[in-house]
Amino acid sequence: MMYGRMYALAAALGLALTSGAAQAAGDAAAGEKDFAKACKMCHPMKADGKGMGPYLGGVAGGKSGSVAGFKYKGIDGSKTWDDANLDAFLTDPKAVFPKSGMPTKTADAAKRANLIAYMKTLK
Repeated sequence: MMYGRMYALAAALGLALTSGAAQAAGDAAAGEKDFAKACKMCHPMKADGKGMGPYLGGVAGGKSGSVAGFKYKGIDGSKTWDDANLDAFLTDPKAVFPKSGMPTKTADAAKRANLIAYMKTLK
Protein backbone atom coordinates (compact mmCIF):
# COMPACT_ATOMS: atom_id res chain seq x y z
CA MET A 1 0.00 0.00 0.00
CA MET A 2 2.80 2.42 0.90
CA TYR A 3 4.58 1.76 -2.41
CA GLY A 4 1.41 2.49 -4.35
CA ARG A 5 1.10 5.91 -2.75
CA MET A 6 4.76 6.67 -3.33
CA TYR A 7 4.42 5.64 -6.98
CA ALA A 8 1.33 7.84 -7.40
CA LEU A 9 3.11 10.78 -5.76
CA ALA A 10 6.17 10.30 -7.97
CA ALA A 11 4.00 10.09 -11.09
CA ALA A 12 2.08 13.24 -10.12
CA LEU A 13 5.32 15.10 -9.42
CA GLY A 14 6.75 14.02 -12.78
CA LEU A 15 3.61 15.19 -14.57
CA ALA A 16 3.69 18.53 -12.76
CA LEU A 17 7.35 19.08 -13.64
CA THR A 18 6.75 18.16 -17.27
CA SER A 19 3.77 20.49 -17.49
CA GLY A 20 5.77 23.34 -15.97
CA ALA A 21 8.60 22.83 -18.45
CA ALA A 22 6.17 22.80 -21.34
CA GLN A 23 4.53 25.98 -20.08
CA ALA A 24 7.89 27.69 -19.58
CA ALA A 25 8.77 26.95 -23.21
CA GLY A 26 5.58 28.64 -24.40
CA ASP A 27 3.40 28.09 -27.45
CA ALA A 28 4.35 30.34 -30.36
CA ALA A 29 0.99 29.89 -32.14
CA ALA A 30 -0.89 30.94 -29.00
CA GLY A 31 1.61 33.77 -28.57
CA GLU A 32 0.89 35.03 -32.07
CA LYS A 33 -2.82 35.20 -31.23
CA ASP A 34 -2.10 36.96 -27.93
CA PHE A 35 0.22 39.38 -29.74
CA ALA A 36 -2.47 40.16 -32.32
CA LYS A 37 -4.95 40.91 -29.51
CA ALA A 38 -2.77 42.89 -27.12
CA CYS A 39 0.43 44.07 -28.79
CA LYS A 40 -0.20 44.86 -32.45
CA MET A 41 -1.90 48.15 -31.62
CA CYS A 42 1.63 49.44 -30.92
CA HIS A 43 4.05 46.87 -32.40
CA PRO A 44 3.79 45.97 -36.09
CA MET A 45 3.52 42.28 -36.93
CA LYS A 46 5.55 42.68 -40.13
CA ALA A 47 9.10 43.99 -40.55
CA ASP A 48 7.96 46.76 -42.89
CA GLY A 49 5.07 47.82 -40.65
CA LYS A 50 4.87 51.04 -38.70
CA GLY A 51 3.84 51.45 -35.09
CA MET A 52 4.37 53.42 -31.93
CA GLY A 53 6.62 50.58 -30.78
CA PRO A 54 9.32 48.84 -32.81
CA TYR A 55 8.93 45.68 -34.88
CA LEU A 56 10.10 42.92 -32.56
CA GLY A 57 11.85 40.65 -35.06
CA GLY A 58 15.30 39.78 -33.74
CA VAL A 59 14.59 41.32 -30.35
CA ALA A 60 14.62 37.97 -28.50
CA GLY A 61 18.28 37.32 -27.77
CA GLY A 62 19.30 40.85 -28.79
CA LYS A 63 20.18 43.93 -26.77
CA SER A 64 17.51 46.18 -25.35
CA GLY A 65 16.94 49.43 -27.19
CA SER A 66 18.68 48.22 -30.33
CA VAL A 67 16.11 48.16 -33.16
CA ALA A 68 17.66 50.35 -35.87
CA GLY A 69 15.70 53.44 -36.74
CA PHE A 70 13.46 53.37 -33.67
CA LYS A 71 13.69 56.18 -31.14
CA TYR A 72 13.31 54.65 -27.69
CA LYS A 73 11.83 56.31 -24.65
CA GLY A 74 13.59 55.18 -21.49
CA ILE A 75 15.06 51.92 -22.81
CA ASP A 76 18.83 51.69 -23.14
CA GLY A 77 21.11 48.87 -24.26
CA SER A 78 21.85 47.60 -20.74
CA LYS A 79 19.97 44.31 -21.03
CA THR A 80 20.04 41.27 -23.27
CA TRP A 81 16.52 40.14 -24.09
CA ASP A 82 16.85 36.59 -22.80
CA ASP A 83 13.75 34.75 -21.56
CA ALA A 84 14.14 36.03 -17.98
CA ASN A 85 14.52 39.68 -18.99
CA LEU A 86 11.66 39.49 -21.50
CA ASP A 87 9.48 37.84 -18.87
CA ALA A 88 10.32 40.52 -16.30
CA PHE A 89 9.69 43.31 -18.83
CA LEU A 90 6.36 41.87 -19.96
CA THR A 91 5.35 41.42 -16.32
CA ASP A 92 6.02 45.07 -15.48
CA PRO A 93 7.89 47.21 -18.02
CA LYS A 94 8.34 50.11 -15.58
CA ALA A 95 10.05 47.83 -13.03
CA VAL A 96 12.72 46.97 -15.64
CA PHE A 97 12.99 50.36 -17.36
CA PRO A 98 11.22 52.99 -15.21
CA LYS A 99 11.01 55.54 -18.03
CA SER A 100 9.83 53.04 -20.64
CA GLY A 101 7.02 54.16 -22.91
CA MET A 102 5.43 50.72 -22.80
CA PRO A 103 2.26 50.93 -20.71
CA THR A 104 1.06 47.32 -20.88
CA LYS A 105 1.65 44.68 -18.20
CA THR A 106 1.03 40.97 -18.83
CA ALA A 107 0.12 39.32 -15.53
CA ASP A 108 -0.52 35.82 -16.91
CA ALA A 109 2.71 33.74 -16.88
CA ALA A 110 1.48 31.39 -19.63
CA LYS A 111 0.68 34.33 -21.92
CA ARG A 112 4.12 35.81 -21.27
CA ALA A 113 5.75 32.47 -22.15
CA ASN A 114 3.65 32.28 -25.31
CA LEU A 115 4.52 35.85 -26.31
CA ILE A 116 8.23 35.14 -25.79
CA ALA A 117 7.97 31.95 -27.86
CA TYR A 118 6.27 33.95 -30.63
CA MET A 119 8.86 36.74 -30.51
CA LYS A 120 11.58 34.12 -31.00
CA THR A 121 9.99 33.19 -34.35
CA LEU A 122 10.14 36.76 -35.68
CA LYS A 123 13.03 37.64 -37.98
